[in-house]
Amino acid sequence: MKHREVSGFQWDEGNREKCLTHGVTTQTIEDLFTRPVKILPDESHSHEERRFKAIGRTQED
Repeated sequence: MKHREVSGFQWDEGNREKCLTHGVTTQTIEDLFTRPVKILPDESHSHEERRFKAIGRTQED
């Protein structure tokens, strides 16, 4: 997959709550993108919009 640049994040209240449900803070997610990360399509979670999943390490790892 080609290299993608992340220019920022927009967190609405619903997204913040979903992150916390999974035990992850928005700060941890944003930190993930300051390091090498693998971004893959996530076709199993939506058929109406393009979604991706990221695999990498955070500062805590």
